Amino acid sequence: MQSIEAPRPVKIIYHSHIDVGSYFSAEDIRAALGREPDETAEPLYPVDHIVIDAQANHIGGAKMFRWDQHQRSFVQVDTYAGAPSSAV
Repeated sequence: MQSIEAPRPVKIIYHSHIDVGSYFSAEDIRAALGREPDETAEPLYPVDHIVIDAQANHIGGAKMFRWDQHQRSFVQVDTYAGAPSSAV
């Protein structure tokens, strides 16, 4: 990750998916674009999106997604493996 002083400072929106994994869902895409996706849609904000896999007793991981202008879609650019369950 880059610092705030970098030429491209870190700007993110994050949220979690409960018990279903960390993926950029159709609902996430609509929210990020502010409308249904089509060939003219652009993100509302110039930010990355982190989706956290929140499980009942641990964080299963997270993935970061970024708008790719050439593909005109959000693509996964980073992954956090998460931590093993600490269930007792």
